[in-house]
Amino acid sequence: MADQGRIRRLIGMGFALVVLAIRRGSHLATAMESRAFGADTARSWARESRWGGGEWLLMAAGVVISATAITVSVQTGWYNPIFGR
Repeated sequence: MADQGRIRRLIGMGFALVVLAIRRGSHLATAMESRAFGADTARSWARESRWGGGEWLLMAAGVVISATAITVSVQTGWYNPIFGR
């Protein structure tokens, strides 16, 4: 149960956290610079996001699944909303 080397372990863990923070910061800085953050010129998009038939189908499937689940739970008597009580 003896805890030996607390100071050494604390310094080692602190150093590891500093190294990790520097690595993450440099990755973020590189990503932001490559996307022209902070530049005077307008940003350009490599690929524009388009909303097509597949996205509408996915949204419709989500609505159908949700409505089916609520309908079945109400019909079977297991519907128990947790809000408003």
